[in-house]
Amino acid sequence: MSPLQVPGGIEIFVILFALVFNFAIIALVVLGIVYLYRRWGGGGADEAELDALRDRIAELETRVEELAEGGDGAGGGGTSDDGTSDDGR
Repeated sequence: MSPLQVPGGIEIFVILFALVFNFAIIALVVLGIVYLYRRWGGGGADEAELDALRDRIAELETRVEELAEGGDGAGGGGTSDDGTSDDGR
């Protein structure tokens, strides 16, 4: 009875390439399924979170408008129309 032959040289690289290729295909399929699951509502925000975010955005927009209206002449460190700073420098 002859002993089993162990692959060597280029045969090892071909076997490793085949293994890596197969694992890459499996990983891509799994990642694709996870991506599609999350994209189509599996891991998205629910309606209550979206409403809270919309309320917060509306509140911040109101605050920006108030600051823009009330802060026209009361800016600190800004420049006047002639290019000099407001504090005279």
